[in-house]
Amino acid sequence: MKKIHRVMVIVMVALVALGLSSIGYTASPVVVRFWNGIGPPEADVLSEFVKEFNEKYAGQYRVEETMMKWDTLYSKLLIDFRTGNQPDLLTFHQPALKQYSTLGVLQELDNLVAELGINGDEYVSTAWDGTVVDGKRYAVPMDMHPWALYYNRALFKEAGLPDRGPADMKEFMEFAQKLTKDIDGDGKTDQWGFSYEYNGAVPHRFLISLLGQKGKRLLSDDNRQAVFDTEDTREALQFMYDLVYKHKVAPERETDPQGAFRRGVVGMILDGPWSIAEFRDTEGLDYMTAPMPIFYDQAGTWGSSHTLVIPKNTKPAVQEAAMQFVAFVLKEKGYNWAQKAGHLPIRKDILSSVEFKELKESQAFADSLEHMIYYPPIVEYSRVFSHDPSSPLVKMTESVLLGKTDIATAVTRAQEEFNVILESK
Repeated sequence: MKKIHRVMVIVMVALVALGLSSIGYTASPVVVRFWNGIGPPEADVLSEFVKEFNEKYAGQYRVEETMMKWDTLYSKLLIDFRTGNQPDLLTFHQPALKQYSTLGVLQELDNLVAELGINGDEYVSTAWDGTVVDGKRYAVPMDMHPWALYYNRALFKEAGLPDRGPADMKEFMEFAQKLTKDIDGDGKTDQWGFSYEYNGAVPHRFLISLLGQKGKRLLSDDNRQAVFDTEDTREALQFMYDLVYKHKVAPERETDPQGAFRRGVVGMILDGPWSIAEFRDTEGLDYMTAPMPIFYDQAGTWGSSHTLVIPKNTKPAVQEAAMQFVAFVLKEKGYNWAQKAGHLPIRKDILSSVEFKELKESQAFADSLEHMIYYPPIVEYSRVFSHDPSSPLVKMTESVLLGKTDIATAVTRAQEEFNVILESK
């Protein structure tokens, strides 16, 4: 009888041990559903970070990434939040934080950031402080990405131009005119001095940059009223129009200036640092960057920041896992994000490091940080500062650049529509 009892005890102990072992072996990692709105090619770099994180924390955490366009991400977030099916972590633009925090969609992160030991003093204040809305932190910044000028060094040399960007309006026009050519003699321009898209958000980013150089902005100081129906706006839009139709140094109805730049048929474009990697990998393209020319009174260029946010109602364990990925990107991948994706790091030690200074194409963007102009942080962000054709800014610039509406009428109409949107909140 004692022998049977001992056998039963041994079997039970073995079963318990086996059960515990099985539990440890089959335990599932905490899954973080991550929506990434950052487009290619830098989106692939962030996907690499996801893969590295998952390998490092295998069995503990796993990030499952879904890529989508920005406009889709913002609209889908609201829909899925209402149904309780929101993601656990998202990329976000800094100016969008006001809208979505006001709508009650975003989780406050002050305590979570403090628990990870992330010290805001180590980061560029513009980006770090910009993720605080009404005294509460709703995001952690990843980068800053101002516009700067890309120029084709080979085309500059052929045109007898110096190996640098134009400094001001006068030089810009001289450079653009010398770069614009009818190469084959058929009476049509084959090479353009400058190019920019006529549609989407690019024209109003250009406009915001020009207004900033005049010391002006689209909205009143309290961001409650549109105030851009002015001579300054009309003058800036006239300049943008004249580049195409009067001076003829930029092509009509351009939709892909980056592609034209890669093909070597455009001498200069304005773009963000996200294009560095793609241009660098383009065979035969010899290019460099320079700060945006000072067209008017002072330096100024449009820019923004990518951030990471967590929606409300995310489970505590998932929040912890999501913040571990945030810390991984900030603390371990800041330089890699700049090196591979082109976006400017926001850690001060990286910006001042020797290895970052060796990234020659990035320096024009770094020099532009102090006069970078963000979109105004307003609740109606996605309705106006987007690529959507319904945006009053998009309608205004497209109608002007297509020659459908005179500038004065287009500006007055856009301000009226903008103010209706501001008043409808």
